[in-house]
Order: sequence, then structure tokens, then C-alpha cells
Amino acid sequence: MGGAPPVRVSKFRRLAITHAAMMGGDAAMLVALADSLFLSIDLSAARSRVLLFLVVSFAPFVVLAPLIGPFIDRVAGGRRFVIQIVALARVVISLWMATAIDSLVLVDVAPRIEADGVRRIVDFMTARPEGFATLEEAALHVARYKGAERSGPGRLEGLRKNLRRNAAGRWVWHWDPKLLESWRPGRQDDEQREASIRRRLEAAAAIEVPMMLIRGRMSDVVSEENARELLAIAPHTEYVDLAGAAHMVAGDRNDAFTHAVLDFIRRVLPADAA
Repeated sequence: MGGAPPVRVSKFRRLAITHAAMMGGDAAMLVALADSLFLSIDLSAARSRVLLFLVVSFAPFVVLAPLIGPFIDRVAGGRRFVIQIVALARVVISLWMATAIDSLVLVDVAPRIEADGVRRIVDFMTARPEGFATLEEAALHVARYKGAERSGPGRLEGLRKNLRRNAAGRWVWHWDPKLLESWRPGRQDDEQREASIRRRLEAAAAIEVPMMLIRGRMSDVVSEENARELLAIAPHTEYVDLAGAAHMVAGDRNDAFTHAVLDFIRRVLPADAA
């Protein structure tokens, strides 16, 4: 009696999973370093500190690579093994850091969000599966989503980081469209949706660390009522209603957003944690 053939996981898929874990570790480490030696400065002085962060990050590799490189090359699958071990270590460290959270910042998200706003985002993100012929065309697509007829200055380089060129030479978003299916409103019935919201509200009420919600005043994802609901169950939450910003808060008002986050961290971070 034969069973189903075993599912083969390609080498590329294993590498992609490893890479995703490493990027998650990098992001967690960057958040953990906020308001530390590298980032506890005015924005205008950030360039030299970011350079210092990169030097310190890469220095161990520069020193150790000549020592352990030849040994890794002699071991079958040595390089892949090292990448996997490093990724696993980062995941473990990230989980450990998650148990020692000193504060929490929510950016235009709340236990209850507006289905119409979420639907609009999903429609925007899936509207052009064929991609864009130029970065300018992509910028116009983003501008129209934000209610403008043309893109603002300096947007193309920022867009380049979120797009990639496919085999046909067209610019497509980095994300996999299939991932967006889990976001699409309507996948749950009313009872399931309300149960999910109740669980999120209960989880938010149980948070004891200092918390801040930054909402874009023009957001169609988090309404004022959604924000007030969170504040009612977690009254220790600080609330910033950022004028001139919609759901893409950091992109719409980057300097104001960054200053708000850093000011919050400086006030709530334990004195011995800096």
C-alpha cells in the first residue's frame, strides 16, 4: 500500500528560508540597538554612527575569515552549515530578546482595523502583477494610491529598494502576491473576525511595558475610534496622531515619525539599558 511521495524541498527554498531567518535577526538586532551607542543621536549626525555600526558589525568577519575559511572549505557542505548555524543563532537571540521587551511602538495598527482600508491596500499591492515598465510608472501608481496625480521629488531611489526587475525587464514588487491572500478581508465570517479581534484586545490589555501608538491622521486603516478603543483597554499607551500622514506613516512624515519614536524610547528606556 503506497503512500504519497515525500515532498522534496529544493536547495533554493532551503536557502530562502535561511536568508529570511537571517534578515529577521538583522531587523531585531537593529530594533534592539535603538537609542544605543549607534542611534542615540540627532538625525543630522546619523551618518557617521551608521558607518561605525557597519564597521563593528563586519570587523569580526574580517578577522575570523582568514582563520576559519580554509577549514570550512575542507568540510563538505561547510559553507551552507555555517550559514544555517548563524541563522539559527540569530533566531534564538531574537526570541530571547523578545522576552525582555522594555517598550512597544505600534505604527498605524491596532487590535481592530478598518476592513475597507485593508482592502484598499491589498488591491493596490496586487493591482499590477505584470509590473511596471519604469520606476516613474511605479511612482505614479503609488502617488495615485495616495490621492495625488504625480509623485513627489526624490521617490525613485526609495522605490528602487522595494522593486526588482524580473526576467522580462519589468519592475515588480519584492513581495510574493500569494502572501497577501491572508490579508484580504472576507476570508473570515463575522463570528471568526470578532473572535480574532477579542483575542487581540485581550492580548493588548495584558501588555504591561510602556507602549505608544503612532497613527497617521489621514489613515483609512486605523480610525480614531480604533485608536481610542486601544487606549481604553491599555490606558498606559501614549498616542501620537501624526498630521499629514496616512497609513504609510514613516514614508509620509519620516522625520516626525523618527523623532516621535526616539523621544518615546529615550523617556521609557531603563537608565541601565543605554
